Amino acid sequence: MAAMIYKAYLFQTGQNAAIHQMSNFKDAGTISGWAVDAVAAAQELGLISGRGKDLFMPQEKVNRAESAQIISRLLDKINK
Repeated sequence: MAAMIYKAYLFQTGQNAAIHQMSNFKDAGTISGWAVDAVAAAQELGLISGRGKDLFMPQEKVNRAESAQIISRLLDKINK
């Protein structure tokens, strides 16, 4: 989902996020290689924050509340 949200952000704004460094998610090694940059960018933009203090859980399903929060953050960023 992080990759789709970041691509939607790019499509609407045309602005790439300045990726400094992905937070130290304990499970960062389980993020698919093709999604690492999008996850880092979405995190840098404040679109996603992971679960808990230090987990991203990339192989888990996103629940309805999490989806709503992510979409709300995306719309806020786009409409600034």
